[in-house]
Amino acid sequence: MPTKVVPIHKGIVKNGVLKLISRDKFVTWLQCLSGEVELTVKPPIKHRTSPLNKYYWGIVIQMIADETGASPDDVHQEIKRMFLRVGGDKIPITKSTAIEKLVSRDSLVPISNFGNKVSILADFSL
Repeated sequence: MPTKVVPIHKGIVKNGVLKLISRDKFVTWLQCLSGEVELTVKPPIKHRTSPLNKYYWGIVIQMIADETGASPDDVHQEIKRMFLRVGGDKIPITKSTAIEKLVSRDSLVPISNFGNKVSILADFSL
């Protein structure tokens, strides 16, 4: 059975009152439904902004790539492997791409130094 796409409706809560940003779209969606429904209200998910993404790839990733001789993609994969977590557990990303390439190139920087440099950059606040 195909999954039905459910729209996300946004609003602003002020003094315990919800004001929908697009009330007309919400009402139109309600007219498509009948019977018992489930309603969830939660803070919005914050996405990385375009300037932050440009900084990450153009400065952070590029600096590490330049220092280690790894490709920017390999550096990104290694950072994901080292730092991303789901429910408190590290995401199971295989080491084959990033680490094997870094170690197998007669590295300019030993892999242990690579982790230290990533840690230092991760602690840097804008």
